[in-house]
Parts: sequence; C-alpha cells; structure tokens
Amino acid sequence: MKKFVFSVYSDTVFVAFVAFLLSFALFRFYLRSFALSLALALVTALALSALAFLHMRHKSDKKLLKLSDEREISKLAFHLAMDTEENNLERLFAALFEKDDKAQRADDSVVVGNEEYFFSFRLEPVRADEIANLVRRGGEREKILLTADVTPDAEKLAAAFGIRIMRAADVYLLYKETEQLPENYILAEKMKTGWKEKLKFRFQKRMYKGYLLAGAALLVFSLFTFFPVYYLVAGGILLSLAVAVRFFGTT
Repeated sequence: MKKFVFSVYSDTVFVAFVAFLLSFALFRFYLRSFALSLALALVTALALSALAFLHMRHKSDKKLLKLSDEREISKLAFHLAMDTEENNLERLFAALFEKDDKAQRADDSVVVGNEEYFFSFRLEPVRADEIANLVRRGGEREKILLTADVTPDAEKLAAAFGIRIMRAADVYLLYKETEQLPENYILAEKMKTGWKEKLKFRFQKRMYKGYLLAGAALLVFSLFTFFPVYYLVAGGILLSLAVAVRFFGTT
C-alpha cells in the first residue's frame, strides 16, 4: 500500500483549480454557451489533474532524502569545513569507535581493521593533488577519504588507485547513527542580499499564492469586461507563473 503524501494531493487540487479557471475563461471567451464552457473546463481540469497526480506520485516514491535532512547535511558540511582538524578527527574517531571498538586514532587518520579513514572537509571540492598525496603514502590498508565533494579529476584518480570517497551525505548518516552530530553548528553570518538573491526570493515556492490570486482575479474580471483579451493574457501568464513557482521554485 502506498504511503499517503499530503503534498501530492494538495498539488493535484492546485493543478485542477488552475486548469479549470484558465480553461473556463478561455472556453467562455470563444464559446457562447455557459454550460458547454463549464463542462469542457471540468473535463480539462480532471484530465490535467489526473496526469499531474500520476506524475507527482511516481516522483514522490523516488525521493530518498527529506528536505530537512538535506538542510542538515549542508549545515554539517559547512561546520566540518570550518571546524579544527583535531575536533574533526576526534568526532570521526568517536563515531567509528561506536561502530567498532577496535578503531584506533593515528596522527592524521583513524584506522579500523584494514581501513584507514582520512578527513578533508573544505569549502571547495578536493582536487587531484590531495588524492595524489594519499596515493604516495602507500600502505596496505584501504584508504577512505571523508569530504564534502571532489573534482571530477580527483574522483577519477581516486577510483584508479582504489581510494574510496565518503561524501557529506554518508558522513551525516554515520554521525547520526552514532549520535556524533554537533550540538551547536558553526553557521555563516548572514551575507548582504544581492539582486540574484532578491530575484531568487521572488521564485520561492511559498510565493506562488500571490501569483495565483492575481491571475485568478484577472481571469474572473475577463468574464465581465468588454475587452477580456488583456485580462486573459495577463491572468494566464500569472497562473502559469504560479504553477512554475509552486513546482520548480526554490525552498
């Protein structure tokens, strides 16, 4: 049995409402019959909302990480990049020791059996030069590098020499499982908002309501005015913008 996902059903109702309003206004503009326009608008709304429901349900089933987890992963990655090397190694050792009490702390790594864990969280992806440094260390143990991200060249070099990359999402799951997540995160101070950030704000998902109400009002007015085409065009654009922001806007 599929899990009930409220957002899927609320989005379906939203699509049905927008489709009905827009199609009814268009049909009423081209057709004289009110009943026929209403019937065609209902059929259009039902068809589009059914397609939208099937698509969104399939998409929701594939979603692996919750939005809250993604935010926590980003916060953790920034915290680890800003924290001291000693604190990071101590936290890593505590997490690995929780899973295997044979874990041992080395100078700049943690050893667990035949695996050796290295820590390199930075604000920028790890480059190939750092992978090369790990390769030159030699040794028989499998090397595992914990990092936020790596460049494509670094990833290819790591794969060629059998170095495993453990990214921020995996580190987050490890620390969450072993209860080693930081109690207080190091957070960046609020930066000055530029025009890109201001534009991005207008396309946040929660902003769709304003576009929806404005578009719906214009379409309703088109039913009573002598020159409805301008209201239809403007209302249609705003409703299309509401749909785009609702489904593709930022969070």
